[in-house]
Amino acid sequence: MGQGARTPLAELAERGGDELRERWHRRFAASPLRLGGPRSDDLAALGEPLAARVLEVLSGESSRTSPSPAGRARDLVPGAGAVREIERAAAFLGAQAASTRAENYDVAALLIALRDALGDSASEGERGALGTFFEWLVIVAMEAYGNAARAQAVEQAHSELERGMPVVMLPGGVPAAFLVANPPASVLEAVLGRLLLLVARVGARAVVVDGSGLADPGGREVIEAIGGLFAHRELRARAALFAGGVSGEAAGRWRQAARALGTELELFEASEDAVASAMAAAGHRQGPRRA
Repeated sequence: MGQGARTPLAELAERGGDELRERWHRRFAASPLRLGGPRSDDLAALGEPLAARVLEVLSGESSRTSPSPAGRARDLVPGAGAVREIERAAAFLGAQAASTRAENYDVAALLIALRDALGDSASEGERGALGTFFEWLVIVAMEAYGNAARAQAVEQAHSELERGMPVVMLPGGVPAAFLVANPPASVLEAVLGRLLLLVARVGARAVVVDGSGLADPGGREVIEAIGGLFAHRELRARAALFAGGVSGEAAGRWRQAARALGTELELFEASEDAVASAMAAAGHRQGPRRA
């Protein structure tokens, strides 16, 4: 075939996407790799930008040098400047698919179906180039899918931790926050924010923050978050602060944070002592304990 001859693959690209889309969707719907996630049309819609970028390269629209039709499939080289937009589209596809009911197998099936749909019009040499390039696109999409899925899992875990961390009202109108696990700064700030809202709502005279459930009560993020609470002027003016469940080096860091902000803090190693002292400061009298 001459240098300037158009291949069937180039002709397919130059005709636009309707014919390719029909082949692609049909192959994807029948793919044995699919795990029955979203409807084929829904997931394929996420891959439309990628297919459009591939057609641009194959048709020569994305190249100022207008390579010969016979060489356009060879422009699909992983990492080359001409395919950067395709690689970005693959990453977009993987990341967006992770937010749907799609599995990573569905994403791989979508890309392989596109490769095979293009391969129907390709020469043997072009099929080799397509195969190598689409293997790379599957890797790019899988990495993006995995990163997005992990980020979503972390975000969900943090959200559940924030909602589940107890902020309660103790007898005597004493708001208390019981910090647990190893929460990031954003979760700690949200939980302590709930505590401040409760203090403001009831006009509390005493407040308890318990750190006995924290994995590292003296950690940097904990100290920064608790420091934000100590710095709250209205809280300091209105209520006495009691902390429990913190001992040793961590207790020293809590005290240091309080002193740096001019905050009076009564700190107890035992959580029940902090609670009892706060309730007493609020004027609550406990009844006799019954066996």
